Amino acid sequence: MPRATSAKNAPVTAPRRSPSAARAHAAGEVTWTIDLGQSHTRITERTAAAANRSVMALGLLAAVVWGYDLVGIVRR
Repeated sequence: MPRATSAKNAPVTAPRRSPSAARAHAAGEVTWTIDLGQSHTRITERTAAAANRSVMALGLLAAVVWGYDLVGIVRR
């Protein structure tokens, strides 16, 4: 007698998300996420890329502030 596939053993065809995450994606409030179902290497790569972007942005901001301060010192 064949057994029916239960929902517990059904193949996953789409990423699993919490209801609040699904609503945020549907509303377009989320532009990207790190899927914890991905391989550890891929998560590490994406995290490193995000950290690099943040460091570059903070470095640019620090350079602008430093330049502004330098101009203020020269004018005195």
